[in-house]
Amino acid sequence: MAGACPTDRATVQYRCLICCKTLSTKSHLRRHEATHSRDRSSKCPFCHRVFLRLDTVRRHSEKCSQRGEHCAVPTAKRGRKPQACDSCRSQKARCDGSQPCERCSSGQVECSYSYVNGTAGRIVLDCAPTSPCTSRSTSEESLNTRCVPVSFLLSYTDPSLESTTDSFVAAEAHAEAVVEQFEYRTENHQPASYMSEGDNEGLFSSMFSDLFLHLSAGSNGPRSTPPSLVQSSALETRIKKLISQLAAQYQIGFENDRLAATAFPMDLANAVFTTTNLASYVLVYFNRVHPHFPFIHRPTFDIQTSSLPLILAIALCGSAHSAPHDDTLSARDFFSLGEEYIFGLLSKIVTKSDQTSDEDSIQTLQAATLIYTLQSSSNNAGIRHRIRVKRHPKLVASIRSLSLVGIKRTTLLGTIDWCEFIAEEIRVRLVTSIFLADCMNTVFFNSPPQITVSEMLGDLPCADALFEASTAAEFGQLTARAVHSTPQPPSLKDWITSFLQQTWLGSKHPNFHSVEPQHLLISIFALHSIIYVSRTGLLVSSSSQALLHATNCWKELWDVVHARHEARQLKSIGFRKYGLEIWWLAQTLLEVAQSNDLRSRYMKGIPTDSLGDLHEFIKLYANK
Repeated sequence: MAGACPTDRATVQYRCLICCKTLSTKSHLRRHEATHSRDRSSKCPFCHRVFLRLDTVRRHSEKCSQRGEHCAVPTAKRGRKPQACDSCRSQKARCDGSQPCERCSSGQVECSYSYVNGTAGRIVLDCAPTSPCTSRSTSEESLNTRCVPVSFLLSYTDPSLESTTDSFVAAEAHAEAVVEQFEYRTENHQPASYMSEGDNEGLFSSMFSDLFLHLSAGSNGPRSTPPSLVQSSALETRIKKLISQLAAQYQIGFENDRLAATAFPMDLANAVFTTTNLASYVLVYFNRVHPHFPFIHRPTFDIQTSSLPLILAIALCGSAHSAPHDDTLSARDFFSLGEEYIFGLLSKIVTKSDQTSDEDSIQTLQAATLIYTLQSSSNNAGIRHRIRVKRHPKLVASIRSLSLVGIKRTTLLGTIDWCEFIAEEIRVRLVTSIFLADCMNTVFFNSPPQITVSEMLGDLPCADALFEASTAAEFGQLTARAVHSTPQPPSLKDWITSFLQQTWLGSKHPNFHSVEPQHLLISIFALHSIIYVSRTGLLVSSSSQALLHATNCWKELWDVVHARHEARQLKSIGFRKYGLEIWWLAQTLLEVAQSNDLRSRYMKGIPTDSLGDLHEFIKLYANK
């Protein structure tokens, strides 16, 4: 296929996720990836000119006109950088690199990383061994002596980045993806992608059967686009209908950021929305975006039968994470138009008399949630204002009008039908994702919460592995093990209530045995929502101790779940990977609010469309 990336093991291992270029070593890859970043952190000490790479600064400093008699920037020390903590390093013992590491935690000694290069952007945390929160005194519920980085939060909130998604790649918190377009299985090698070829087959089986029959027979490497894909008349018909609906929306008018033409750009639309591009973008979406918080059931998703708004939203999200070819870059010209088209359909659902959550309504809500997430990742102030002020309230109104808030599964896992489970779990995950988006608006932009924690009486999402079961038989096997092993976690309201009360039974309580990193992420953002109400409602003096106690209980649970996750060698991505930094932010906000320190504009609680206020707050308090 033209433009496809190499898929052999050697080149995929060191392939740039942005432009698909392959490099011979990991160090070369890291150096190359820096060229895609707008974070110019390397500065000449003489003329203060900034560069992307340190080696470029060194060469520049040798000839800098303002260098004078000073020495040029020295060459960085070669070799592997230290990764072990101070204690393990002194004993020459193996260190798992966590904070605290398992060896220090079991020995109840301080775990520090003073030998590890780079101390900027580090925060101080409690290094005491894990114990029930009820045994800690009030004075112990504060930050103490151990350092961990907050580099992810600093990067994510950097307003100079074009998009917040850049920070996930920089922090290696993105979903690892190898497949960008259709790839073929070699005789002895299965591509190491998030989505296996079996998953790919499920997405397009009814439409591209000839292609996947060919795949199952085996192949010797990448080839050109199969004719069965390009000549799919069924998909072409759907694409024409989608383009026609976009053109009609364009004529109605919408808040446009990028398209300057007075007439709908039909030629551009035909170039972007081809069968090949659409199928490719869908695969990229499921590879790179979907793993962060799955609320579309991948095994049963079919591009031929899914609604046009959902296909459009998935395709646009996939295009934003694809290699920057001409068609891919041109797809960005349809982001705002797609947003207006999808939210226009959502408005009809909110206002219709029959308020039932049928399949079309749910798929439109899924599409709106996806396009909302895509557009809110932009650091364009105009787009973000529209998303925050106009689109987000409509999402919240939608789940309320469809009676989805507080939704519970109607049947126990051990007896529920697979199809019934899928329908209910999708609704549970949609509500949770919109609640999470509401909390993130509160944390990052000081927006008052529009969904209260007390409303979250419904079920929390099940484990991703259960939701991603590809067949009814696999689902039955997983549910049988889940039912006989651990109970499902309590509702979010009950969970947060237990954190706030002094009757917290500790992380060993059976209710928390099935807690996953995604549940921890939801709960810490829920605590942030309550902290915002406390500090802006002048309630800090009466509620801060209970909230500090709650955040410390969360930290205790994080240590247990994170250790379990690491023991199973499971990789966390996105915010799940950096939950500890979100916890630090919660504790710091409470402490600063208690001290009535208003040096940071963020502490004044003024809603904003920029991440700049929070970024400056983190820089101000990160090293204190």
